Amino acid sequence: MPECAHFLEQIIQTFIRLSETIGPERVIWRYDPIIITEKYHQQYHFKEFAVMCNQLQGHTHKVVISFLDNYRKVSNNMKGFNIAAQNEQGMVDIAKHLSDIARDYDFIHAGFPNIFCS
Repeated sequence: MPECAHFLEQIIQTFIRLSETIGPERVIWRYDPIIITEKYHQQYHFKEFAVMCNQLQGHTHKVVISFLDNYRKVSNNMKGFNIAAQNEQGMVDIAKHLSDIARDYDFIHAGFPNIFCS
């Protein structure tokens, strides 16, 4: 198992333990930042998000997503990653698709949309 995958699994297990301790209504999952590159394309995010939804189902009711805010310092630090520019409509389309995935796993809260963008 790659080191990064092992680290992600530890984070998910910690999240689940926290949820079991304080209750799923008191924890919020953040899926961020969403960065679109050749390797981390939209389909990659949709697949990984669904996998994580499956793992966290029942352990939280809310998920917050955000996109990379590409200001100067970030741009300098991310040189060479070939980050695809996202226009507002592209971000809306991704958020809608992630929301549909989240809904399939019962991520809803008090009748409001199940994904909040920050």
